[in-house]
Amino acid sequence: MHDGHGDINEETGKPEIIHDYNKTKSGVDTVDQKCSVASTARNTRRWPLALFFRFLDIAGVNSHIIYVANNMSSYDYQNFRRLPFLQRLAINLLEEHLEERAKVKSVPKDIQHFLAKYRNEDVSSITQGKNLPRSGACHACGTRKNNKTTVRCSLCTRFVCKKHCTYIIKCHSCQNSESSEASMED
Repeated sequence: MHDGHGDINEETGKPEIIHDYNKTKSGVDTVDQKCSVASTARNTRRWPLALFFRFLDIAGVNSHIIYVANNMSSYDYQNFRRLPFLQRLAINLLEEHLEERAKVKSVPKDIQHFLAKYRNEDVSSITQGKNLPRSGACHACGTRKNNKTTVRCSLCTRFVCKKHCTYIIKCHSCQNSESSEASMED
């Protein structure tokens, strides 16, 4: 743009290239400031990951700018800051995954309580009104092997280790009773 002429401003004694830079640098500073408010960056030694975090921050700023530009008439500047916008954006992007995750029966109870709203199920149906301990020995292994687990059978709610359960968490005895009932019906 300046073609290396080195024109100097007589008032300040600085080159014109410095004045042009100072006029246009505010956009970069504003983006850096907005990115620092809600940054996804984590300490890492891998430069591709550092670039990914930076791109994610800039994408958040850009998405907020696009949303404001598209909704200028109904935009409430006082109640709609960038941080709540990013939180709602993240939840909306995760919603499909959360609905799929809510169908899995083997997630821990505290996560099941969080996911209950995505399953359209009452939270009380998860614990079925019982005050159950969080962990215990696998009923198939017994206490001899000391296999502590937090996973329960979805039918009888007994503790079961990974070795003695199926994909849908059921102990072998419940699985066998279902298969024997199915064979009797045939």
